[in-house]
Amino acid sequence: MIAPMRTLVPMLVAVTLLGATGCSAGSDDGGGEAGAKDVCQQFVGKRLKSPGSADFSGETVTENTDGSWTVSGDVDSQNSFGGLVRNSYTCKVRHTSGADWRLVDLQSTGN
Repeated sequence: MIAPMRTLVPMLVAVTLLGATGCSAGSDDGGGEAGAKDVCQQFVGKRLKSPGSADFSGETVTENTDGSWTVSGDVDSQNSFGGLVRNSYTCKVRHTSGADWRLVDLQSTGN
């Protein structure tokens, strides 16, 4: 039996997130550092087996010269067997307006 591929491949997706996690993405700088971090956590969470078990840590947020944001960090979450697995990720997003964000790239390493 062939094991499923667990690497997130780069992708271009346009997504509208209303009221991204809590109040952070709706803060005064909805397109700023806090908004980028929150929206990247949502994009990463959607790709996990158990998003409710996600524990994000070690995140760094950088504004790029082109106006996009890059968020890198680790996420611990449960796999299909209930075991805790750590993945590192790098997420690049662009704020369009209001609560609208576009995912530019998402890469993950680990299990």
